[in-house]
Amino acid sequence: RVPSDHLDYSKPISDGTRFENIEYLLCQSELEKLRSDFIVFIVAHILAEFMEPLKSAIPKHIQHRYSEFMNKKSVIIGLPVVP
Repeated sequence: RVPSDHLDYSKPISDGTRFENIEYLLCQSELEKLRSDFIVFIVAHILAEFMEPLKSAIPKHIQHRYSEFMNKKSVIIGLPVVP
């Protein structure tokens, strides 16, 4: 869904043998921020189930930089599976 036609497919981005997980994992402060953001969102949705007037005040989706692309219909292409 996110455009990738601007990417260079002629060569790898990096050497896959030197991939370090630690470079891509969230640090403790990022994990805590993510958790606090989600807990507010989840609790708000639970409260809205029991309090009808809150439903219109709570967004159904968290807006993010890819929201525009995610709203578009996906094209699903099945790949052959060899058992």
